[in-house]
Amino acid sequence: MKQKSILIIVILVGLIVFWLAGRDLRHEQGRIIGAARRIFMVAADKKPVAVASSLKTNYDLRILDREIHYPFGPQSAVRPIPMPETALLPSLPPLPKTISSPYPWESIENVYLNNARHLSAGKYQEPDKPWILQLGELCPGVTDTPTSGHYKIWYRVSRDGGKTSGELKPLVQQGKPYNPVHPLDGIWADKNPACTSAFGPIVRATNGEIMVPITSSVLGKDGLPENPLNAFFFSYAGVLIGRWVEDGSDLTWNYSRVGIDARLSTRGLYEPTIVELKRKGEFMMVARGSNDRGIYKYEAFPGGRFKYTCTGVRDLKSRVAGRKWISFSKDYCRTWSEPKHLTYSDGTEFFSPSACSTLIRSRKNDRIYWIGNICPENPDGNNPRYPLIIGKIDEKSCGLIKASVLVLDTLNPEHDTPRMELSNFLVYEDPQTGNICVELYRLDYTQAEAYTESWQKLARCWYLIGVPAS
Repeated sequence: MKQKSILIIVILVGLIVFWLAGRDLRHEQGRIIGAARRIFMVAADKKPVAVASSLKTNYDLRILDREIHYPFGPQSAVRPIPMPETALLPSLPPLPKTISSPYPWESIENVYLNNARHLSAGKYQEPDKPWILQLGELCPGVTDTPTSGHYKIWYRVSRDGGKTSGELKPLVQQGKPYNPVHPLDGIWADKNPACTSAFGPIVRATNGEIMVPITSSVLGKDGLPENPLNAFFFSYAGVLIGRWVEDGSDLTWNYSRVGIDARLSTRGLYEPTIVELKRKGEFMMVARGSNDRGIYKYEAFPGGRFKYTCTGVRDLKSRVAGRKWISFSKDYCRTWSEPKHLTYSDGTEFFSPSACSTLIRSRKNDRIYWIGNICPENPDGNNPRYPLIIGKIDEKSCGLIKASVLVLDTLNPEHDTPRMELSNFLVYEDPQTGNICVELYRLDYTQAEAYTESWQKLARCWYLIGVPAS
């Protein structure tokens, strides 16, 4: 009788453990609309391989919850991102969509200052103060299209937590040579563009300065934006260095940039993301590169408008390796080292498409994480933009720790085409739990209309990531 009682107790304990494990697995799987509850990885032989939904690693990064919607599936109501109000950057009063141009060559400028509330929304709030900085762009055309014309960086400041704001004005580097037409070293508003990095969070340095990652171009000897290989464009990665004035009503600005040989990255460096390392004043930058093979004709028009026309494609054999590029500063972003590949921490190379990425130092455990795309073979320009991963950066080698890499999502051949993209994501961090949330539109460019604003009608996907305590 005693043995039977023990057996019953063991069975009951086993059932309870099994139920709890199942509950945890269901929670981790989250909700996936229009597909089986699996995540697919693309292996080196290009065959899709299903991997476990729990997706745990040796470094204890884990998917706690997720919401996945497929472009060609039903666009049902999406659950809101599981982030508290304290994780969201404050909103500022709305701005008009257009303003009368202060420049003599334009009558109207479109205003693109993002009032979103994620970490890379071009906003920053000073700790323990109600001072808020917001940056964005003005341009004569539609942003992120060949009609956009040259971007000009403008900004405004709030001193009351976002209830009101000061005037919107052009960002101008301090010093006599600079003015709204020539705002930064090497930048002219009517000749070559500069814009904030849409995916690199603004960083407060240990010396109190505000570091804003940006993308810009420089002028060649012909007076046009430099473009050695006649690519779609050629850019430099840079950082705006801001310092608050005493009453928080404005900032003074400086600027630095780093470039690369076009033979290594055909479109230069752009969309940088930065983080300060353990030693004060030392910064790491990760920048987007490209091995795009397109050949373009560039035409400039008055007032900074321009037009690109594709005239051909280079031979596939001429394609360089698709990588992310890293550079380092030891002087609070004033100067930068020669760029080199972002690799794994053991020195092993990996491929990455021409796409955004984000560095974030966890407020929970003080570790640096990198979010971006890696791929098993050399990409062709922007593609493929999957898998989407998060992994820990080793601060000694400044490489990605391979064992820490967690796949958030990738191609699902049941619902995606090879032109599907897991990119242009937004990042949030919960200050209480330390959880990180990545949000994106799952785009598929086999649909021509995906290049228009129709993609904004898609339901958004998100991935909630738990990070370890230490």
